[in-house]
Amino acid sequence: MQQLRDRWSAWTTGRQVAVLAGIVVVGLVLIVAISGDPEPRDLQGDAGTPVAAATDGLETSEAAGDPGSDIADPSEESTPAIADARAAADAGDYAEAMELAESIGPAAERAIEGRIANRAARAAERALARGDRQAASRALRRAADLPSTKAFASAQSDLRAAQARASARRAAERQARAARRAAEREARRVAREQARAAAKAEAAAEAAAEESAAGPDCHPSYEGACLDPSSPDYDCSGGSGDGPDYTGPVTVVGPDEYDLDRDGNGAGCES
Repeated sequence: MQQLRDRWSAWTTGRQVAVLAGIVVVGLVLIVAISGDPEPRDLQGDAGTPVAAATDGLETSEAAGDPGSDIADPSEESTPAIADARAAADAGDYAEAMELAESIGPAAERAIEGRIANRAARAAERALARGDRQAASRALRRAADLPSTKAFASAQSDLRAAQARASARRAAERQARAARRAAEREARRVAREQARAAAKAEAAAEAAAEESAAGPDCHPSYEGACLDPSSPDYDCSGGSGDGPDYTGPVTVVGPDEYDLDRDGNGAGCES
């Protein structure tokens, strides 16, 4: 019986030691698992391609000094998707580009937003270079809801300056047209006044000529010579009368006021 008890005691002690050893081993395994692999490995993409390789040639916002030059966080990039997003942005399909970028992640979204804004800025600058302000405005409006970039802000500033210059030119043209119309109205007014003055002068000259041709009023009783009815007396030229006015032969057709027809035959101052 004593031997049986000794055996049971030895077996129990060995089992406790084994259990304790197992607990120690499990604890070590957990510690290693939690601390992770001390040797870093490249992150792998969908087809075993390192994600870091997919970002070759991309510039981060901090490096480029402009938000969204390209993908900033390579861990969120998928090579085919970002390539498709870039292609869509370059083709002007901004909605498709943004949809693809959103499916990749925030960093890709920021990068594509910047790419679109810069592309819109370049399109606007080209339009301004050829004098097409409307096309420049349309290009910028397409990216107006996206975060601005330096290039986009510069294009907006250039567009505002071009619009201001155009507005100033239109204002100057309106002023010039108004000045021309005022000058034309003044010229027409002066011409009308000159025409009226010339007409008055011509009428006065004609009246003076007519008056000069008609001469003074003649006495209605005598024809053949014009006797001034205001004269106090007429005598025949070469006679013995003392005037003060003299006349040649006349025909008496009315009262012989100046007594020129002494024999009453209707002929006065007969020689």
